[in-house]
Amino acid sequence: MARGLRQGAIAYDHSLTLTVPADKVGAHLTRLRDFCLSQVGCELISATEDADDRSEEEDRRHARLSARVPHDEVDAFLEDAAAPVTGETGGSVVTQALQTNERDLSAEMADVGRRLAQMTAYRDRLEALEEKSASKPEDLIKVAKELSEAQTELESGMREQKRLSRQVATEEITTYYESARANLGPLRRSWKQTGVLFSESLADVWAFLIQALVWAPLVVVGLLLVRRAVRRGWFSRS
Repeated sequence: MARGLRQGAIAYDHSLTLTVPADKVGAHLTRLRDFCLSQVGCELISATEDADDRSEEEDRRHARLSARVPHDEVDAFLEDAAAPVTGETGGSVVTQALQTNERDLSAEMADVGRRLAQMTAYRDRLEALEEKSASKPEDLIKVAKELSEAQTELESGMREQKRLSRQVATEEITTYYESARANLGPLRRSWKQTGVLFSESLADVWAFLIQALVWAPLVVVGLLLVRRAVRRGWFSRS
């Protein structure tokens, strides 16, 4: 789908979620990162990879890459993100979700533009006043302070304008790589379940033995007392 150049002050961001084999997550992240760095206008924002070792059944790995891409390079970026790496087949990479959000920044950009115009005019007036106050040290110090504050606010507004313009001129793409869940066969799944049941049974037996060791002396003493009582006829009727 050819996007071409966008019209208006619309900011686009995309979220692409893919599942790949666990041992290929890092390779996909590296390949997409290198692709971005090799493209003119592609700005790498962040790239991270981590593993979840809490699962005993499978190796869960995750990777995330965010980048800003020119409008006419979005399709190429998405295609590279979903392409198989060396040692994979086309079916190894599965697209789980692709979402696109749009935000109209027209109002924000207009507001920043108005503030910049006002601050520029105010700075110009202060500069003119500074020239007139050259012969009055006290007035000059006061004007210089206000001029410095105005210049700082003006530079802040220019940075905000640049940020908004960057959002309109490019599109942010966040790609998530997740390791595919392992498909356990019936025999392997049964073996795992058998191991769990065996462990639980062994724990029950161990608990029984501990209790038996605690109560065994009392039971033996009780049996000896009953035996002596029977021999002496304590339970016989007179």
